Amino acid sequence: MHTAVGMFTERDVVRAIAEHGAAGVNLKISQLISVQAAGLLQFDRYARARPAPMNKNHIRHVPLIDDYSLIGVISIRDISTAFDAQATAAAA
Repeated sequence: MHTAVGMFTERDVVRAIAEHGAAGVNLKISQLISVQAAGLLQFDRYARARPAPMNKNHIRHVPLIDDYSLIGVISIRDISTAFDAQATAAAA
C-alpha cells in the first residue's frame, strides 16, 4: 500500500533553481517535494472544499485520497470554477 506524502510541482523545480542555481536540477525529488499535510484531501470532503485555506497557504493543487490511494488532483481553479458556476446558477 502506498500513501501520498506530498506533491512535486513545477514550483518546486523553479524554487530549486532559484535557491541552488543550475545544480538545483540535480537534486533528488525527495529534497524538493512539497510536503504539506494540510494539502491532502479525502475524496468525500471534496464537495465541501473551500478555496480560502488553499489561497492562504499558497497551495494550488491538492491530491485527492480515497482509502489511502491517490485518485486524482484538484486545483484551486477547479474549486473556483465550481463556485462560479454555482453562483451563476443561483443568480439565474
